[in-house]
Amino acid sequence: MTLQKNSTAIKCVLSLILLPLCAMVNAESLAGKLVQVTGSVLVKQADGKVKLIDQNADIAQGDTLVTDGKTYARIQLTDASEIALAPKSTFVIDRFNYDKNIPAQNYAEFNLIRGGVQFTSGNIAKNNKDGFVMKTSLGEIKGAASFIIEYTQGDEKAIGKIIPNYPMLAFNDTVTEAQSDALPDYGIAKMALAQNMPPTPPAAGLAPGLYVHVIDGIINLSNKGGTQNFSAGQFGYTASFVQPPVVVPANPGIQFTPPPAFSSSTAPSTSTSGNKSGSVDCEVR
Repeated sequence: MTLQKNSTAIKCVLSLILLPLCAMVNAESLAGKLVQVTGSVLVKQADGKVKLIDQNADIAQGDTLVTDGKTYARIQLTDASEIALAPKSTFVIDRFNYDKNIPAQNYAEFNLIRGGVQFTSGNIAKNNKDGFVMKTSLGEIKGAASFIIEYTQGDEKAIGKIIPNYPMLAFNDTVTEAQSDALPDYGIAKMALAQNMPPTPPAAGLAPGLYVHVIDGIINLSNKGGTQNFSAGQFGYTASFVQPPVVVPANPGIQFTPPPAFSSSTAPSTSTSGNKSGSVDCEVR
């Protein structure tokens, strides 16, 4: 009996010690919050878990976000920057750290795998010019600005084998790491599987390549072919990683049209304090 009581007491003490540590880990990895969404967003977390998330879900470093064919999603990051994802997009928050008291140690690295994104710079890009980068397979973008990029892949054919009887996910449900690894790497196929629907082929649109449109400020787009600055009102394009980016005289066909309700004035602000949503879990056993 005494041994059982001691064991119970030890578990309680360990729980009290570990719970603050779990909260610290979550706070350190927190990048922002999903503040507006028109449909479904799938997230694959750094630990391999996959879930559907809804408005107000936390977004963490290492998350891969996937929007379906009708979904726009807006994310506010803790440094006051904003990300708005277009439908059929796959976007990764590779690395993110923000501490307003140590600007030199802040960094934000993102990767647009497919689709479109509108990015509005926050404190990291404004205060540390080397701390921010937006990556794609065709080039990297740096600069403090508000801009839209659209990346259309050249080969959108194989989307993987659909897993029979794959269970539909409810919001904030997760699948195991083994189930996650079994999903096709193609982002939209993952979303289709999660919603228990067959994937659809991409609609006809822009020719393959990377497109940019600067709304405000200046960005630099560079790849192995060269480097080019783009200022407010300019459009740019590159067809491959070895072709230099060029200024184009008019909008080549970029379409980024979120609903009118998508405005920073109508959404709640991001906070690193208070209750967390179910998107980051910590359990002590």
